[in-house]
Amino acid sequence: MHASGISIIHSHILNVLKCRPPDNRNPTDEELHNCRPFLEHQLKVIRPKAIVAMGRYAQAFVLKQDPSTIQVLKNAGTETTYAGIPAVLTFHPSYISRSTNPQVEAAFKIHLQQAKRLSQGA
Repeated sequence: MHASGISIIHSHILNVLKCRPPDNRNPTDEELHNCRPFLEHQLKVIRPKAIVAMGRYAQAFVLKQDPSTIQVLKNAGTETTYAGIPAVLTFHPSYISRSTNPQVEAAFKIHLQQAKRLSQGA
């Protein structure tokens, strides 16, 4: 986050799921549904200035869509809002760490810079 100019001190990392499914499998619809109210409450309490939705399930949460319909690469860099909060859609950190394409990391940094700009009301 440092490369984007976003201080970790002023950041919160929230997850769509509150526990990882066994064997690192994808979450079920029921798990996503059960965790959603807790995440919504966290957002109300924290009142973030911007959201960075990293990966399929975070994007699905912000867009209020079924995860199976999400096209992470197509959505990456898209600006939207969730409950009146500006949001930027981007890649999941695990995708970035596995990618051998330097353009992926560069795009991710741009997405974080977008979020910083949105958090400042620009």
